[in-house]
Amino acid sequence: MPSRRTHPLAVTGVLAVLLAVVCSPLPRGTAVAVAARSNRAVDPLVNVARGKPVRANVTCGSPTEDFFPHSDLLKPPPDRNLQICDASNPALAHNASLMTDGNSSTWWQSTSLQKLKLSGNGVGDRAEVFITLDLGETYYPETITIHMGDTIRPGRLAIMRSADGLNFDPWLYLVTNGNRDCRMFGVAKQRDPDSPESVVCRQYAQLEPQLYNERITVSLSEVPPSFSDEALLRWRAVRHLQLRFYDMDLVMGRSADQFDHYAVSEISVMVRCECNGFGKGCEISADSGQYECICSGNTQGPFCKECQTLYNQLPYQPGQPCQGQRVYLTTIGSWSFYKVQASGPMTSANVKFTCEAAGMRYPCFASGRCTGGWTPDCIKYDDAFISCETHWVLSFYLCGHDNPYRCEPLDDTFVYMDDWWSDGSACGMKYNTDKWWCVTGADVNNLYALCADLNECEPSPCVHGTCTDDIGGYTCTCENGWEGTNCDLTSFSGECYQFSSTALTHQDATQACGAKNGHLVDLTDEQQQSFLADMLAASSGASIWLAIKSAPTAFLYSNGSPFSGQIQWSSSEPAAPCDLCVLLDSSDNFLARTAPCTEQHNYVCQSHMKPCGQNVCQNGGICTSCFNDTAAFCDCPAGFDGMTCEIDIDDCASNPCQNGGSCHDDINSYSCSCPTGFHGDPWKSSDAFL
Repeated sequence: MPSRRTHPLAVTGVLAVLLAVVCSPLPRGTAVAVAARSNRAVDPLVNVARGKPVRANVTCGSPTEDFFPHSDLLKPPPDRNLQICDASNPALAHNASLMTDGNSSTWWQSTSLQKLKLSGNGVGDRAEVFITLDLGETYYPETITIHMGDTIRPGRLAIMRSADGLNFDPWLYLVTNGNRDCRMFGVAKQRDPDSPESVVCRQYAQLEPQLYNERITVSLSEVPPSFSDEALLRWRAVRHLQLRFYDMDLVMGRSADQFDHYAVSEISVMVRCECNGFGKGCEISADSGQYECICSGNTQGPFCKECQTLYNQLPYQPGQPCQGQRVYLTTIGSWSFYKVQASGPMTSANVKFTCEAAGMRYPCFASGRCTGGWTPDCIKYDDAFISCETHWVLSFYLCGHDNPYRCEPLDDTFVYMDDWWSDGSACGMKYNTDKWWCVTGADVNNLYALCADLNECEPSPCVHGTCTDDIGGYTCTCENGWEGTNCDLTSFSGECYQFSSTALTHQDATQACGAKNGHLVDLTDEQQQSFLADMLAASSGASIWLAIKSAPTAFLYSNGSPFSGQIQWSSSEPAAPCDLCVLLDSSDNFLARTAPCTEQHNYVCQSHMKPCGQNVCQNGGICTSCFNDTAAFCDCPAGFDGMTCEIDIDDCASNPCQNGGSCHDDINSYSCSCPTGFHGDPWKSSDAFL
């Protein structure tokens, strides 16, 4: 999977919605409202439950069972889809491991309530279902999300925790009927903890109507301001997690056994990655099963606590960016020039090593226009006849004159000079001296190598976006509606489309799409044709090949099946098949017409969207991909944005707290700390976050 990700399509979760807290006046003499703790941080979140071992006390399929999804209640009986759970058939099994596989289209499923009761589950005070998850080590989650499958949630839900996996203690209860249900657990209704040992009992945030495929998100961030950091960690700490389901909803009454079961698609335990303040993302390591940070600030290592090569010339300071040893100088043509800190004597060999270690090339003493002082290993650039010598050319661009000894940015910089001196010295410059020839590099240490990096944005590879040049690569910022590494991808009705700006014959275009694990676009209806016409008209405006081509007696799709779609043809089309191919004609409002297959036209490749082989989306985002995982799309849960859902949206940005209240941002929610004489109403919104 490439490092550049397509921009996500943000989606809205069910329960992760804003906590509306608006300060309103209190009667005179009333006490000050309690403030919630702010948990906003620069480091990202990661789902530490993904891929971890999980088990359930009961699972359907042994023996085989028939069942109906709960959403079939909305259908008349003849239209309901009777399904089978068979533990011996991988295609029909719904085992517990599917709750942590990162795929929201798979699910674990229990046996029917009747079978649960026969085995003693759901009898008396015993839960109907026990789901136990081993996180592998102790974590301090921000949220826990239970994504139900196509069934209604339990009437009561107990979240338990354990340090050893044997003895589980109550942590948090979710109930439907407030105090009445809480008393069944032996506790009173209590939304937030008052100590690290508190057992909290909350009412489900959304009571009616209950939803299929509901995401039940529990926030562990709402604690009194009196909580110390140590107390907050104790309240959140969990190694072994257990979910207990009570009071299954009998959606069709007690006689409809095929509807009476539980299904869970995913369990997410979202933890703030400890990335030293430099995490731009984090992911679960396939080797260790633990998270590793995706680092910024020139840092590296699993927790961003090390400096990258060439970024450690100053002592490392915890929480501070590693000091850069690479300084941009100027750009000449397609080459960007830098000075890079070297270690050791400033020989030509060390200049070459330093540049290559930084992922760059290197110039010679001469530009390449002149033969003396240049070798084929060096870059060749246009010196515009300013001078043959690199330092003199750079001085002109940096300082407006061709005297490098009076150009401060070039101070202590050394350029590769092959076999000029017997000691292998590079040629260096010393600012503001009377020395009018090179400083010999073998005599000095730890100064700067002159390096160059090809500007990949000249010309811009971003078809529908803006290019930003990076060392050894580039990044495209795409226009609305366009995605992909080069902003040449878009999607429509579950399909990806990649638009090429190269004109090829039909056969060559077919092979080009096949090499990308796609195919030339199969046009099947007028809606798809209208979509393609709109995208083409707004971009290249060129005609494009379709997959449709002729056989001796018929037109065929890319897979060889006969053409049967309802599309709009030009008035004289379609012509009789005779080694012809079909294109959308830009000169005729992108109507279809035939043309000799040997003509050269632009083309569009098509690929079906599917779940990602590797989920690159952070913070519970749902990942889909196309073209063999070379392009990924992230659907972000509420509260997150960014290319990989890496941005925690600032819910305080709109200044929602009134009357001088201070706002504390949380995940897709906020709380207000109110001044004396005012209080907050956390339940003003019916969509309050748990």
